[in-house]
Amino acid sequence: RTGMRPIEYDHGRDSLGWHGNAILIGPGIEVRGRIHHDLPGLEPRGMVEAILARDSQPFRVFAVHLALMRAVRKRQVRHLLDRAGEEDLPTLIAGDFNERSLEEGLGSLARHYRILTGGPTYHSRRPLFGLDRIAISDHFEPGQIGAVLTEDSRLASDHLPLLAEVSLG
Repeated sequence: RTGMRPIEYDHGRDSLGWHGNAILIGPGIEVRGRIHHDLPGLEPRGMVEAILARDSQPFRVFAVHLALMRAVRKRQVRHLLDRAGEEDLPTLIAGDFNERSLEEGLGSLARHYRILTGGPTYHSRRPLFGLDRIAISDHFEPGQIGAVLTEDSRLASDHLPLLAEVSLG
């Protein structure tokens, strides 16, 4: 219905993404590279990464699903930052961060990225906590962001999706 299509990852599973993560792209977006990653920890968590381009301007997107325990989340954020630091590209990170504190739980990420919050996203039936986030490098200008609260979005997941407008400067 949206005109978007999923980026396919070569992981040998009949699955849209990796550990519940997927990246959907719209018309005019070129896929230049893609890879999936396991994240450290006991829970099966992961992230997907894509190098994309629009009008020949490359940028990188990560979709993540971080652990429930803060100590493990911090290790996963370090892993993400190490990976993101490998190339100097405009970078956007989106997903279920499973963290309420921007200072304590996401402090190391906040030192490198602007973390956008769109209000409460969890639990979708009665949203109380903003666990889902979008983090952007300084290359991006943020616009409006908010949780999508519809009957369909409440049924689709226990988290509400975030919709953000960002522009690449």
